[in-house]
Amino acid sequence: MKHSLLLHADLEPYELLLAVSIDGGRLTVSSGGLTAQAGPGEVLLVDPLRPVSVEQDDLSLTPIRMDLTATCAIAEEITGVPAADVRFHLSRPLSDAHGRRWQAAVEHVSRDVLAHDEIATNPLVRAETFRYPATTLLTTFPNTALEAASDRPAPHTFGAESAALRRATTFIDGNAHRDIGLADIAQAARIGPRGLQHLFRQHRSQTPLGYLRQVRMAGAHRDLQSADPTGGDTVSTIAARWGFAHPGRFSVEYRRLYGCPPSTTLRS
Repeated sequence: MKHSLLLHADLEPYELLLAVSIDGGRLTVSSGGLTAQAGPGEVLLVDPLRPVSVEQDDLSLTPIRMDLTATCAIAEEITGVPAADVRFHLSRPLSDAHGRRWQAAVEHVSRDVLAHDEIATNPLVRAETFRYPATTLLTTFPNTALEAASDRPAPHTFGAESAALRRATTFIDGNAHRDIGLADIAQAARIGPRGLQHLFRQHRSQTPLGYLRQVRMAGAHRDLQSADPTGGDTVSTIAARWGFAHPGRFSVEYRRLYGCPPSTTLRS
């Protein structure tokens, strides 16, 4: 008969978001009147603000810790819900597909960013590296920001649409090389984040962060055109300079936009 080790612990709250992927055994967590179980291949998000009771049986797991304050700030950028009002609770992913998407995000960051010092030490890449799993976490597990994402647009500032949009694009064009996000763009445009998102969707059929990515891609294209591969310039270092941490995905997007691989532009 298989040996089974059953452990029980009571843990105090902490200012971190903890998502645990179960590699083996079983985990049962209780918090705030809720109880959730997970086995191999499954993942749980632990309530960061309530004490939790944990039972584990022959457990092996991979914990991912996310800064709670920074994640709530990104939630505010995306949805307009004030960071102070963003709440998480003990939960499983919204679906199996959401759980797989979370696991893929964690694997990407671990394999394609953190394993490469040259990429991981780039300040812009570090910021975007946190933003990617934070955004994925926000869309994977139940939270108050996600619940508010389908609310009606904020009824303000649409009388000055062209001016606000022009201020936003000017700010992005001049600061795409820096670590900026939706809140920074909205502040420069003198409009709320949700209003800014609706402006971009209405007039450009894209999001503000989508436009930011477009500008960064154009910056990488210019750098590839002027780079000297004999002097040590590489596609990956130039991509990382503009916040693209995954060389394979950068190459696919670059080829779609410019009709050739980035390595061809670098050598031309």
